[in-house]
Amino acid sequence: MSLKRRILEGAIDAAVKALQVVGGTAATAILASCVNPVVTVRGGGKNLRFRAVSRIAYHRALSLLSKEPDTITWIDTLADNDVLYDVGANVGVYTLYAALTRRCQVIACEPSAANYAELVRNIALNSVEQRVIASCTALSDVDCVDYINMPEVEVGSALSSFGDAVDQNGNPFAPIFRQSVFGHRLDSLIEQYRLLPPTHIKIDVDGLQAKVIAGALQTLSRPRVRSLAVELNETLARDREFIERRKELGFCVTHTVPSGGPVSHIVNMYFARS
Repeated sequence: MSLKRRILEGAIDAAVKALQVVGGTAATAILASCVNPVVTVRGGGKNLRFRAVSRIAYHRALSLLSKEPDTITWIDTLADNDVLYDVGANVGVYTLYAALTRRCQVIACEPSAANYAELVRNIALNSVEQRVIASCTALSDVDCVDYINMPEVEVGSALSSFGDAVDQNGNPFAPIFRQSVFGHRLDSLIEQYRLLPPTHIKIDVDGLQAKVIAGALQTLSRPRVRSLAVELNETLARDREFIERRKELGFCVTHTVPSGGPVSHIVNMYFARS
């Protein structure tokens, strides 16, 4: 880190402490993003650089290794010739970690236009455009054009829904913005655009995972897919149904951990080919 940068960050921290702002990390994020909207995180033996143009994006970058350590451990099992599909990639923290530290190919799907823009900028910032294909696409159980219903629009935000305005607990909500976007089944996306089929799939789509899986049954039935990491809501019947059906697709549960969010019944569940 340069002397200029150290002085700058020291001044920011001093300003936050002097003001005694409640939630100082948020204040630091705002000040830091105004001064220099790039955060460098050391992980997997590599320096990963992320644009931190909002409070949420700043914390996504800083919490890369700590928010979901089991996801990092899972990604660490990937190899150079593996193909990871990151469904619900957001601004790309896990996409970039996989592409840089494991040197695998990544297909990153993120339907939010604001998040997608930052995802592409992060790809460019880390010079991994040869290993990452980013698509501003919503994955679902049908091929269609519909709306993403957004409860907030800040860069890095999540909890949006595609189609019906229903949250991750199955409750309706009033979106503050609706963005039109193309939706695809994963099966048809791979077939139509002749994408490399996945060897590993990560699905983090805030309540829409059952639809994503329903649109990916052909892909999931292939022995090439060796593992899945899926955020699931154990109180929803549609998510429990997949857990019960996973044997038909040839998967067993390896482990389950809390997702790191405020809701205890939402977990990250990891599956491996039986």
